[in-house]
Amino acid sequence: MPPGFRNYIAAPHKLAYIEGKERHLVPCVFCAIIQGDPRIPTRIVHRDDKFMVLVNTFPFTPGHLMVVPLRHVEKLSELDHDTLAEFFSMGVKTVQLVETAFHPVGMNVGLNLGEAAGASVTHLHLHVVPRYPREMGFMETVGDTRTLVMNADIVYQRLLPHLHLLTDTESTTTKKKARSKKD
Repeated sequence: MPPGFRNYIAAPHKLAYIEGKERHLVPCVFCAIIQGDPRIPTRIVHRDDKFMVLVNTFPFTPGHLMVVPLRHVEKLSELDHDTLAEFFSMGVKTVQLVETAFHPVGMNVGLNLGEAAGASVTHLHLHVVPRYPREMGFMETVGDTRTLVMNADIVYQRLLPHLHLLTDTESTTTKKKARSKKD
């Protein structure tokens, strides 16, 4: 057995996808979502004139969201300074949304730029991945298999009452600092 792999799970139904026979017939899945292509299932939780925030279809953990520019870009350098600042500002707001809705004990926030870095979609996007204290259960530790305890519909419903956090012009941190100065 190769090093690093304790077990294998047979998933022959994935072969057609890997061979490219069942992939979405679109050049860019995010552009298709932006254009409203009905063939692409999605859960968009926020959209403005520059970005969308959506639930990851293949999440690492419940509450895994992505911030995606509406314009197809593949590199950070393709965004002007102001748009880059707005992109990361939306990332901060998305972190606040996930913290409020899911109460994780940690968070991974990052970019996978290029296939070698783990990007399966070239369209620039920022991952916001909540982390929980007991993520590793029996299947993960013994079976090397990830178990998801929430589907995208449940995640979406949990986010709905808190979506105002993505449109607030001031961050929660700024508001808290302003309140503490008054006290």
